[in-house]
Amino acid sequence: MVDQLQGTLDKRCDLEDANTTLKEEIKNANERVQAAVKESEAKSVEFSTRLEDLKTAHISELEQVQDEEKQKGLVEVQRIQHLLSEKSREVEHLRKELTELEREKQSELVKLRLEYDGKLLKLQKHNAKVQQSGQGSSAANSEIFRKKLQHVKTESDREIQSLKRTISDLEQKIQHQGMPYQPLSKRRR
Repeated sequence: MVDQLQGTLDKRCDLEDANTTLKEEIKNANERVQAAVKESEAKSVEFSTRLEDLKTAHISELEQVQDEEKQKGLVEVQRIQHLLSEKSREVEHLRKELTELEREKQSELVKLRLEYDGKLLKLQKHNAKVQQSGQGSSAANSEIFRKKLQHVKTESDREIQSLKRTISDLEQKIQHQGMPYQPLSKRRR
């Protein structure tokens, strides 16, 4: 019986030792779990902070890119407006040239017409004298002046048409560049 009690006592001691060991292991395990939880929480806070920092940096970068693109857009708009202004001035200049050329050609035509009429009158007077005196006709001279006048009119019309085409081409170029264009005659109204 003593052996039996001794055996039971040994078992109990062994169980108490095992129990103590297990309690120590549970305590250590709980401490490791607590440490892991704290570390996890710390990492979670760190990741949250980093995420917020990244979001802030991303928003700042987006705003910067938007500002840069806006500035580029404004610069491009100013450049196009400047080009449009230059083209409008060029068209206006060409219109003035065309008007001036038309006036000059009209003046030249009137001058030639007066010259032609004066020479024609002289020829008619001369022709009347010739007919009275029985000499030949001077219709050839009248025809030369008529042809000369017709040639000057034709050249004038060609120059006017060429300038009108140039103006039309410039207006089309301005419109093809995507800029709203109003002819100067419409803008003045």
